[in-house]
Amino acid sequence: MEKKKILIVDDAAPITAMMKEMIDETRYDVFIETTGERGIRAYEELKPDLVTMDIVMPSMNGVEAIKAIRAIDPEAKIVVITAIDMPNIINEAMEAGAVDYLVKPFSAKRLEKIFNKHLSD
Repeated sequence: MEKKKILIVDDAAPITAMMKEMIDETRYDVFIETTGERGIRAYEELKPDLVTMDIVMPSMNGVEAIKAIRAIDPEAKIVVITAIDMPNIINEAMEAGAVDYLVKPFSAKRLEKIFNKHLSD
C-alpha cells in the first residue's frame, strides 16, 4: 500500500516536531514547511493527500495560503490547526476551503481521527 503524503505548514518548530512524532510514519510520508508561501510551493510539488495549516504565521497567514492552495487544487484537503479557538477565524478558514480544524493542544488520537476521516478512500 502506498503511503499517503501529509504536508504540515506551521512556523512553530515544537509543534511540527510534536506532530511528526504523533504521525505514524509507516502509513504516512510527512513533509514540513514553515511559511504559507513555502507551503503553497510544496503543495504544487508534492500534491499531498492532506495538509495541516497553521493560521498565525509571519508574512502570509494560513487563510491566505488555504485560498492559494485551493485555487491550484479545488479538491485539496486542508485541516486548520490553530492555538486560538476563535469561531470567526475558524469560519474564515473553513470558508476559504479548509475541510476541518484542530485547536492546539490536541492528542495523537484526535489527529489520527482527523486523518482517518479525510483520508479514507
